Amino acid sequence: FNMNSASFSVSTQKNVLLGNFTPKDPTMKEFLVNVTSGELVITFAPSSASFAYVNALEVVSAPDSLITDDAVTFNPSGTFHGLVNYTLETVARVNMGGPLVTLKNDTLWRTWVNDGSFLVSPSFAVTNKSLIGSVKYPGGYATEDIAPPTVYGTCTKMNSSGDPNSKFNVTWQFNVELGFQYMVRLHFCDIV
Repeated sequence: FNMNSASFSVSTQKNVLLGNFTPKDPTMKEFLVNVTSGELVITFAPSSASFAYVNALEVVSAPDSLITDDAVTFNPSGTFHGLVNYTLETVARVNMGGPLVTLKNDTLWRTWVNDGSFLVSPSFAVTNKSLIGSVKYPGGYATEDIAPPTVYGTCTKMNSSGDPNSKFNVTWQFNVELGFQYMVRLHFCDIV
């Protein structure tokens, strides 16, 4: 088998996770799937005259509170209801101003990458990494399952040199595929 030519689909009982997918070395795909029955069936189906393969598969139980059912929409402006009924693919999980966070430091085994490679103008931004010990989780929705202290205790801020009247933006750029809707979840914690 020539693994570079493999083409296959991956699906659950309700959703196609990958369609006519050809892996590029190495590739990891992550999905959040709402399971409402007692089992999760994951099917790998080869495309015509091809084959399917997988090197590893992780199934991690995530708390229901990880994704709320409603989200604010921007175009058009409004509220989206029923988010928990969708399967979500993780496109980017970024730790603003902080280091790489690996599965060793995240309760749900997630990886959070540093935001430096996404900054459009890195000189416009500075980081603050010294406030991890300031993070307090008051309970309820705010728990370490949402994000670990290393995420909430670091930040990227404007490099305004103490001038609150500075007139510029800090901007991040993410490459995405056309034809999909994207949920952007922003995390904020007062660490000052």
